[in-house]
Amino acid sequence: MSIPDESIYIVSMRVRDWPKPSVPGSATNTCGACGDEVWVSPATAKSLPGVPVLCVPCFQSQVKTLPAGEKAEIYITAKSLREVAQTLINRRRRN
Repeated sequence: MSIPDESIYIVSMRVRDWPKPSVPGSATNTCGACGDEVWVSPATAKSLPGVPVLCVPCFQSQVKTLPAGEKAEIYITAKSLREVAQTLINRRRRN
């Protein structure tokens, strides 16, 4: 599956909303729209180097400005999905 390259963004949680990263090894980056700090997982950083980052609220704001009939498509890489699944499995084992 190819992702249209004219509108690729990494959409990430803001640090102020999620003080601890969900995925171990995540690093902070900066939202390209508002400048807030956001979390970017290792798999995402590796899979999409150089892709601009948006926090969730800025992404939501941009989606609202799309022309009528146009939709935003959201993709998650297989590596990112495995990363999230492993994090959830590890949390469940600890509890």
